[in-house]
Amino acid sequence: MRCRNKPGCRGVVAGKKCPGVSLADRLGPEFGALLADYHGRIWGREGAIPLKYKYLMALATAVTGRERERALLETNKALAHGATAEEIRETLELAVWLGGSPLLLEIVGPVLRFVKKRLAQPPTSRRPPRAQSLRR
Repeated sequence: MRCRNKPGCRGVVAGKKCPGVSLADRLGPEFGALLADYHGRIWGREGAIPLKYKYLMALATAVTGRERERALLETNKALAHGATAEEIRETLELAVWLGGSPLLLEIVGPVLRFVKKRLAQPPTSRRPPRAQSLRR
């Protein structure tokens, strides 16, 4: 289950740990607790950088890292936190500038199709879909 970034987040949503925090626990409870606290510090509050912009940065890193599924997930989170289609588009332009034009076919096209589809939905039905529904 993905974290929905509630205030005070410690890597737990609806009683279930976020995947990264669960994996960190395998390295020991102290490390798991440390990562959960760090997760909460980054994603569980608005800091100097609002969550919308953190997700746009995460989108850019996913695109330049050629991680299509993560790019779709980060796009979904950015939209859920108020990012506009234009902000997504500009983030993608920056990522292509940094990572090279092959990213246009590999990742940018699928992300733009996802944004168009998601923004065509009524606002009440824009709940974050499950990861498997983000695929083509």
